[in-house]
Amino acid sequence: MQLKEGAIVEGKVTGITKYGAFVKIGNDMDGMIHISEISLEFVKNIDEHLKLEQIVKAVVVGINENGKVSLSIKKLQQLEGKTDAPNREMRDRRTSASNHTVKSPEEYAKPDKTPKGGGSFEDMMSKFKQDSDEKMSGLKNFEPKKNTFARKKNYSNNQSDKDD
Repeated sequence: MQLKEGAIVEGKVTGITKYGAFVKIGNDMDGMIHISEISLEFVKNIDEHLKLEQIVKAVVVGINENGKVSLSIKKLQQLEGKTDAPNREMRDRRTSASNHTVKSPEEYAKPDKTPKGGGSFEDMMSKFKQDSDEKMSGLKNFEPKKNTFARKKNYSNNQSDKDD
């Protein structure tokens, strides 16, 4: 059986390890599905997705010079049009959460100057520079408080102050 990348094959799971699963895809050929290529969703435990002796379909993603075949169920699911809705939903939540910035109470009182459409890169950089300059000028005018609790030197222990 001659294989090439992109071919869809069917085989039986013959072994499961913590990093992937081995699949017999012909009378004399074996392939390996890496843990990251088992499913569109995050795979922590392969046993939750594959079982020994299970028949699986996968796409050939690589064949190295030693004849080792790399397979992917995930890529086959993508080719068949199955979506990664759970992953996309989590990714969207993370992205929207990371877009929030921490503001001081004074900044909440100010109107938001952010362009709603995002604007071009140059517009965003211009606004960033302007905001940065405003913050830096505020820091330049800042005067630290003088230390009112500075220690006074005790000169009574000096030799020159003692009377003979």
